[in-house]
Amino acid sequence: MSKHIKKALDAFLDNMVKQKKTILTFDEYLAMATENPRHIFRNHFRFFHDVIKENILPDEDEDKNDPERIGFLRYDSSKLFEVDFDRPFFSDTLLNNKLVKAAETMYNSAQQNKIYIISGPPGSGKSACINNLLQKLEEEANSKNKQRFEILWKIDKRRLGKCVDKNNVIACKMQESSNTDPEDNIIEIPCPNHDLPILIIPKQYRVKYLKTLFENNKEFLTELGKKNYEWLFNDRCCTICESIFWNLFDMLGLEATLQMLYAQYYEFNRRLGKGITVFNPDDTEPKNPIISDATIQAELDKLFKGDYKVHYAYSKYAMVNYGFYILMDIKKKNENRLEELHNILSEGIHKIGFVEEKVNSIFIAVMNPEDLPANKGNAKESILSGKSFQDRQEFIKIPYILDPEKEISTYRATNECDFGKYFLPRVLLNFAKIVISTRMQKEIKSLNEWIGNTRKYLKYCDKDLMLLRMDLYKATIPKWLLEEDKKKFNASTRRKIISEAMEAEGSEGCSGRDSVRLFYKFYSLHKEPEKLIDMSMLIAFFKGKHEELAKTPIPDGFLDSLVKMYNYSVLQEIKESLFYYNEWQISRDVQNYLFAIFEDEGAEKICSYTGDKLKITDDLLAEMENKIIGKNIAHEQHNNFRKNTAKRLSIVLAEEIVGQKDKKITDTALYKELQDSYFNALKEKVLEPFWDNKSFRMAIKDYGKKDFNTYDERIKTNVNYLMKNLQKKFNYSENGAQEICIYAIDENIIEQFS
Repeated sequence: MSKHIKKALDAFLDNMVKQKKTILTFDEYLAMATENPRHIFRNHFRFFHDVIKENILPDEDEDKNDPERIGFLRYDSSKLFEVDFDRPFFSDTLLNNKLVKAAETMYNSAQQNKIYIISGPPGSGKSACINNLLQKLEEEANSKNKQRFEILWKIDKRRLGKCVDKNNVIACKMQESSNTDPEDNIIEIPCPNHDLPILIIPKQYRVKYLKTLFENNKEFLTELGKKNYEWLFNDRCCTICESIFWNLFDMLGLEATLQMLYAQYYEFNRRLGKGITVFNPDDTEPKNPIISDATIQAELDKLFKGDYKVHYAYSKYAMVNYGFYILMDIKKKNENRLEELHNILSEGIHKIGFVEEKVNSIFIAVMNPEDLPANKGNAKESILSGKSFQDRQEFIKIPYILDPEKEISTYRATNECDFGKYFLPRVLLNFAKIVISTRMQKEIKSLNEWIGNTRKYLKYCDKDLMLLRMDLYKATIPKWLLEEDKKKFNASTRRKIISEAMEAEGSEGCSGRDSVRLFYKFYSLHKEPEKLIDMSMLIAFFKGKHEELAKTPIPDGFLDSLVKMYNYSVLQEIKESLFYYNEWQISRDVQNYLFAIFEDEGAEKICSYTGDKLKITDDLLAEMENKIIGKNIAHEQHNNFRKNTAKRLSIVLAEEIVGQKDKKITDTALYKELQDSYFNALKEKVLEPFWDNKSFRMAIKDYGKKDFNTYDERIKTNVNYLMKNLQKKFNYSENGAQEICIYAIDENIIEQFS
């Protein structure tokens, strides 16, 4: 063997070394439980909850100082669905929030068998979502420090060597030593139902046992009284383990019996149907539904005879007890499997001959929308409408993506090239927005009730407010929203909009597959090294006919509205890039305002934030508000702004400044919001002295040419400042920065928003 081959083989072997299987005595298991009870006493609901919460992480929390917050957060689900998967699934903010809430509800409510019905339109990625979730569950179940334990019996035959029945009492005497290996005298019997070792303690004694075990952990004893731990007192171990326990107890007593009880890791293996099993519609069932192990049964028959006989037999459901049972697409043979779940869901019991087998699993059925119970007349309607099913169903909808950035991620997943560099900023995002517009409802009732007359936003939004919805659905409140509407955007309104969106949006439209195909058609048509793809190319493309959009066309007027929004955004970028400001003075003004807002009229105070001496008057507050929210604002709007700011500031002072002694007022989200508003008010007029100057406009068009040097120094300085900031702040290339400025001049976008 060559040196290189041996080196490669050694490296392979190092990576393939499997962690030695941990087997604990019952005493060691209990010792671990006392140290970390929340981890050791985890059932399948808690395990699922932990995997979701540990792999869908808050990416950017909503404003904690916002009194109207509802817990609708931006999440990063890449660990759960994207990283290290052959076929990544891209979950948007709506779906991430839905999954987190489902996991929390599953864990915190009364834990009982339910069937979770996953539905979504064709091409929404249901299969990829479930497969990636199951892969992550399997990885987590088998990873170090996250595994759960199950019962393992290690019965010493020598201790049962000589047993006689005297007056109906079992008496046993240790078998004399032999020359055989001690391990040959040990029979290992794994629990086929994967029961937690603690469940071997009979129900009637378990409460007292656990109270004694955790008498020094009052906090956990209190937790044990909650609904999510009811299973720990109500569940029984399987009939096999129960029979072995009582047989050994009668023969040897409790202490010796527990010495033969061990705990081993519950290892998941989807391919073997252990912990996770997935059935497709064409999968056949074995002829004999009863599973057994002839070797183990023979050993048990030698140990326990007559009335003490133990039947080591179980079903497919036992293999996923405290695990996951999945039906992928309710068709053909899966319809029968779904029907079999009637009694299991209602009673948690499955019969093996005359023996009752308990079943505690998370059941998932993946269905197409046309197969849902709401669609009368289909076969699934009669199955799922049965009484035992009605209260045991939870529906989780997987819609088409409604987040433009996530939609772009699907394009990147199918092509490793950096196609973003061929687009002007925002153009690629707008491609995704056009696709997403086909997936949205024409109207969201709760949104219209909130906004009222939509005409006030027609300068930069579509008449159906789809562009606004795309922002709201990713937990973003756009800056262009009017102050009066921001104030009306209370918790009740937010809940209604998000709830309606989760139910109604994304059920139809351009599918994920069609979207990818459409994008690469456009990209291959316009990809050129010398010319960046711009909005005019995008609009021209979508005004043509495309097979992918034949059934779900782009909403009327949406393309024109998208151009308006694009122009508005470009204008804000140019303003920001030309804007000079005195950050020090702005900061002092905002801090003085936050100090003065709670002080009495006429008082003279030293601002504790800046050290400035202030005479508190209504004129002082109004002057500061003019700087923050702009001039020409009605008196009533001043009052509303002041009241709302004071309300939010009181929360900041109580929860953040007092609670976190090192935190300054300038570190709070409220301060940053007012500072941004101040900047925006100043920016509104920043272009006037430049854009009306013909030489300035000509210098932009001559930028990068020899003629640029003919302009005076002030104009050259301003143009250079503009170009560099567009590149630095908004990721334009040098050519792209010039192109977008020329576009703004040619389209006269300043006049559009004057």
